[in-house]
Amino acid sequence: VGPGDRVLDVACGPGFLTMALAMTSATVAGLDITPTFLALGQRETRDRGIEGCSRARGLVERMPFPDASFDTSICRAAFHHFPDPAAVLAEMKRVTKLGGKLLVLDMLSSEDPEKAANQNAMEKLCDPTHFEALSESAFQQLFEDAGLTLTDTRHAETAYALDEWLTHGGPSEQNAERLRGIFRKALDQDSLGLRVWEKGGAIHFAHPGAAFVLRRE
Repeated sequence: VGPGDRVLDVACGPGFLTMALAMTSATVAGLDITPTFLALGQRETRDRGIEGCSRARGLVERMPFPDASFDTSICRAAFHHFPDPAAVLAEMKRVTKLGGKLLVLDMLSSEDPEKAANQNAMEKLCDPTHFEALSESAFQQLFEDAGLTLTDTRHAETAYALDEWLTHGGPSEQNAERLRGIFRKALDQDSLGLRVWEKGGAIHFAHPGAAFVLRRE
């Protein structure tokens, strides 16, 4: 994005991406349902002296913006929280102008249904706001059904030490112990479809992810 672009950051959370985009001289709106995140983002924006950055509270399935309001709509690390990702994507399409771009970035689940089910059950133990991580083929079908053109895909991994990752989701101690057992079993069985390894007595793993660039024809 660049100067003059109108950009939407969907499910923006505290808005770190929102602020980074605004620093490119784009005009950026962040949308989220959580007041605490929005307040934190507004405070950070003010303290950093960043302009061209606004935030709105609302549901991602019913966005409070007119049709074709943005040149680019972006959603980062949030699709696995959505019970109805098709509805969110439809709204992202609606508020993006014809010829505009959409960018969806998220973790991926395995193409193996059993491993994908194991991963999603494990994710929910750590973070109950997790709904479902989608496979790459499921994302591609979602985009096709929405009538969007996929123009580029980039892959990457996000690696964690297991104990560090557990602090992000904040599971109960009982669930944390269950998760440690699940990952120890995955060391030998690859039951999660994640790259799990042990180093120095600590368990590590990597979330596969992708960034999908789309165009609204």
